[in-house]
Amino acid sequence: MALRVVGLDQPGVLEQWWDMARAKNLAQFEAALQRLQLPMFTVMYADRDGHIMHLFNGQVPIRREGDYEFWSGVIPGDTSKTLWTKYHAYQDLPRVVDPASSWLQNANDPPWTTTFPQALDPAKFPAYMAPQFMHFRAQRSARMLDEDPQISFEEMVQYKHSTRMELGDRLIADLILAARQYGNELARQAADVLEAWARQTQVDSSGVVLFAAWTQEVKFPEVFATPWQVDSPLTTPHGLARKVQLKL
Repeated sequence: MALRVVGLDQPGVLEQWWDMARAKNLAQFEAALQRLQLPMFTVMYADRDGHIMHLFNGQVPIRREGDYEFWSGVIPGDTSKTLWTKYHAYQDLPRVVDPASSWLQNANDPPWTTTFPQALDPAKFPAYMAPQFMHFRAQRSARMLDEDPQISFEEMVQYKHSTRMELGDRLIADLILAARQYGNELARQAADVLEAWARQTQVDSSGVVLFAAWTQEVKFPEVFATPWQVDSPLTTPHGLARKVQLKL
């Protein structure tokens, strides 16, 4: 087995972090970032001058072929075709500065959905740079920012501690309908509990306990009638698949 790891020849990560923390403006901050000593981790930036930035940071090897899924698997190590020797330059990395939306978010999702309207086109980057998906935590984050054009500090704190369950919003209407149409008496009682649920994960909520228990019994992403789609990143997946409804 052959193993090659990025960053082993880059000893300056602590110094870079120090200089990032001491930066007085965006130019100084990026000057530190451009050393590419930090082998991974998304970087978000904001300053008192109103500048914001999202950088899909990392020491990304320059590949000859393959997409992200290919390089996420076990790769043949007995050929020079899979041997990388150089990293992408800072200028090659997905980066957004001062987008038209005036906001950026990241919840461990790929860089393509850091803001809306989307500021990055995945087609302009190597297919192995990052996958394409947007999970519910990121969708919830983007939705709160997108739906409120002016957020106060107090509102920001409130949004940070939001317990709204995006998954519940996507499935609950179909789930209640299916339970009442195809389920037994116990399922219909469960539907009443879910109908009264406010889609919040509060500690005293019977609805969230019931819904969470149900999610443990179904398979994802097969449970959805409509899977996640690149052209509808904030509204998919949604709906309960017909085959799941009939099993209630």
